[in-house]
Amino acid sequence: MMNYSSNLNPTDERTTRNNIIRLHSLLHNQFSAPIFVPMIKYCWFSSGLTDEKPLFKSVRAACFQFEISESVTCCKEMCENPRFLKCSHCRDILCFACFVYEFHYHFN
Repeated sequence: MMNYSSNLNPTDERTTRNNIIRLHSLLHNQFSAPIFVPMIKYCWFSSGLTDEKPLFKSVRAACFQFEISESVTCCKEMCENPRFLKCSHCRDILCFACFVYEFHYHFN
C-alpha cells in the first residue's frame, strides 16, 4: 500500500477528465449501497408520489460521522493517513488516497 503522507502527489492533476470520471464513478458506487435505499425512496415521498415516509441516514451520518471507538486513521494495511470517510458498502474507514487513488469500488 502506498503512503500518501505528503498530502497526495503535487504533480497529480485531479481536474483531468479521467480523474473526474473516476471520482464520479466512486460517488455513484457509494450511493448505490443498500444503506442509501431509504434515502432514495424518500424522494418519492417528498414529491407526493407515495404516502410511505422512510427513515434514512443522511450522507453525512452514513459516511462522515465516526464513533469515538473507531480508528482515526485509514484501515488499509501499511496506511497511516487520517480517515476521510466510512465506505457505505463495507463500512471500512478510509483516507482520501486509499478511497480515490486505490479506487475503493464495490461490485454488486
